[in-house]
Amino acid sequence: MTKSDSSVGVVYLGIDPGKKGALAAIYNEGQTVESWHVPMVSNEYNLRAMLQLLVKFQHLRKDGWRVETGIEEQNPRPTDSKHTAKMVGFSQGLWSMACAANSLPFQVISPRSWKPKYVAKGATKQESILAAITIYPEVELPLKKDEARAEAILIADYLMRMERKLNFPMRKIG
Repeated sequence: MTKSDSSVGVVYLGIDPGKKGALAAIYNEGQTVESWHVPMVSNEYNLRAMLQLLVKFQHLRKDGWRVETGIEEQNPRPTDSKHTAKMVGFSQGLWSMACAANSLPFQVISPRSWKPKYVAKGATKQESILAAITIYPEVELPLKKDEARAEAILIADYLMRMERKLNFPMRKIG
């Protein structure tokens, strides 16, 4: 998707924050799907690489594309340590700042909003992967850690379906 493309469209970005998180992009109504793991160096966020991931979408926006971004809301669990609780909010803040630095509009989306549209309550990580590849069979998510990429894809898909008033896929119960 470069300036030479004749069709300008919309790209939906889904962000699953966290050190094991991911970023996904869905172009138009799912014609192309891309995803990336959160860039890390020595178990620390690679801030420059996070910003660089979003530069592509800043350029698309300058070329006339509309960019819609959803960042999954992060809330610490009661059992989380103080450090983990701090890092949960920190990761959401990093992605918010990365979007702002790249002039990308974003919204924070509660997992209670998007997740029930795709998987049953208490679903395993594998079920998120299955949900994503059911909708986008061309996407390869072979690793257990690809659950974050799957969830980022589902967040982007949620944005697209909500905006375009499209039906959500039927989820399997049980």
